[in-house]
Amino acid sequence: MSDITTVEKEVIGNAIPYEIWMLQQVHCRLISGGIGDTVLNNALIESFCIYARALIDMLSNQQGAKARDYTTEAFDELSESALRTSLKTKLNTQVAHITGKRTSDQSKKINGDDRALLLRVINAKMAQFRDCLKPELQSFWNTRNLPIPLPSFLGQ
Repeated sequence: MSDITTVEKEVIGNAIPYEIWMLQQVHCRLISGGIGDTVLNNALIESFCIYARALIDMLSNQQGAKARDYTTEAFDELSESALRTSLKTKLNTQVAHITGKRTSDQSKKINGDDRALLLRVINAKMAQFRDCLKPELQSFWNTRNLPIPLPSFLGQ
């Protein structure tokens, strides 16, 4: 068994559960009709996209914390085929970037169906992530300190 670092404890015990929780909570607010204020609704949509992309990057071992650093070999990273290319393009252009690729065309923006698909894919992969945590890290997976519990399949 290797020595557990403070960073590993923080990532497993706080950072990842917080990102999941925020993704879930932002999604709940959006499907319940949002806030009734265009600016706040747009901020919720961007927030959802930022949390989704951070978790997708982690689960596919792309940027930031990488799932492979915390899981056994039984974990299958999020594959390129798990999300449609068009959805990944929408996600990446929707998230806080000022580029020529950003659009005002609503059909090219993340919508409710897209968010639901992203949430389903991320939830399924996060359940596998939790189940494949390295044995020495399992006790640090902490969802108890969140203001509102995660769905039972992601909690403790």
